[in-house]
Amino acid sequence: MSVIGKLASWSFGSRRKDGERLMPSSTKHGKRSLSAATALFSMVGLLGGVAVVTAAPALALGPGQVCMVNQPTGAPSSGGTLGHVGWMFMIGGSSQWVAGSTDGAVSASNPKKVVWTRTGTKSALLNFFYADGYTRFRCHSTNTSSVGAAQNMVATRDAQNFDTLWDNCLDDTVAIFRAYDSSIVMGDPTLVAPNGYFEHLDSFGPIHALSANN
Repeated sequence: MSVIGKLASWSFGSRRKDGERLMPSSTKHGKRSLSAATALFSMVGLLGGVAVVTAAPALALGPGQVCMVNQPTGAPSSGGTLGHVGWMFMIGGSSQWVAGSTDGAVSASNPKKVVWTRTGTKSALLNFFYADGYTRFRCHSTNTSSVGAAQNMVATRDAQNFDTLWDNCLDDTVAIFRAYDSSIVMGDPTLVAPNGYFEHLDSFGPIHALSANN
């Protein structure tokens, strides 16, 4: 089976935005407050030292591209919104892309991640994100596209339990991008709000607004 064929077999399901696993103090539109997380986020420098992965890349399909997609209103908290991000990467040598996100935990008592993935053209996937409430994105072109390594990382991260502070939508997105091309310069996402990370991701291109027809 081709790489595209294997990726096309992935499924996507119900969506739940990051932060729903915290113990509830208030609920708005079904999303738990993140006041506890906000305090920790505020004590950590936005990106800190830049972490560059130097491991040799896996077999690649040629030049590619990755995009981080942002939903600024995701993960509401008492101090505002921390935001939510999804990911996209191009299947090198084709017009097809793979996209997805980590949308929280099944419930407060079940930490299994709620995730989705799907394939399509870049335009179709951006339109899908827009319909799901995401409003902006930014991309980075790469010299290599280790699609197999990225696919394996998606599976690895999906199998881990969700944790609002340590294993969330941003942590998964950064790990997948680094697997796709280990030379991408991205800061440590630990304890960083997704909105702030997205806005200060200076190694990526400019921020673009999403629309119904991208």
